[in-house]
Amino acid sequence: MASTRTVRVSQAVYEAIKQDLRQNEIVDDVLRRAFHLEAVIRKRHAVRPSDRDLSFQIRDNSAILWLRRRPGAVRFKLPTSKYDTEANAKVRKKVVDFARERDISEQEIERILREFRKHGYFLRRRAAHE
Repeated sequence: MASTRTVRVSQAVYEAIKQDLRQNEIVDDVLRRAFHLEAVIRKRHAVRPSDRDLSFQIRDNSAILWLRRRPGAVRFKLPTSKYDTEANAKVRKKVVDFARERDISEQEIERILREFRKHGYFLRRRAAHE
């Protein structure tokens, strides 16, 4: 079994690595591609179980989160207007906090936030009043 090492990198480098991550990859995979090293075959269980146990969807004015380890779905009511930044922020926070409490990976949480954006639930900046 190969030993592991901790490498400190700047936030900018870490964000660039995160952008290159593909589904079910770890940082080691991104660096192996960058340095043209041989890929390592990992067993399926190397992926966090929570990454495979999550389903998220926006429909019927609700954000719906399914966790396979838990029966049923959890619904979060969405604001009536996609342009209500404060209400959007509150719902997004509730969903993200719920996911983090259940040990959902940051990669999956980012997928949830992308789904919000895909459906137009953005956090908009308000125009400064003069």
